[in-house]
Amino acid sequence: MVEVDFHFLSLVCFRYSLHLNTVYGSELSDGSWSGMVGEVQRQEYDMAVAGLTVTPQRETVIDFTYPYWFKSIGLLIKVC
Repeated sequence: MVEVDFHFLSLVCFRYSLHLNTVYGSELSDGSWSGMVGEVQRQEYDMAVAGLTVTPQRETVIDFTYPYWFKSIGLLIKVC
């Protein structure tokens, strides 16, 4: 879950508007990008705030901040 301190943003005179997009983004066959990645790449928005995975492909079209939270997933399998 991604949380933004909107009160803090108003204290530092940071203007923002919210736009809901549930598609993170993937590269399309013509080389463009869908979702949030595409919106930032096309400069429709200045940034995206999401639990977005940093991939080498995405890093070629947009800049990422240093991740501040990592989540690992484990899988348990019963051995017979």
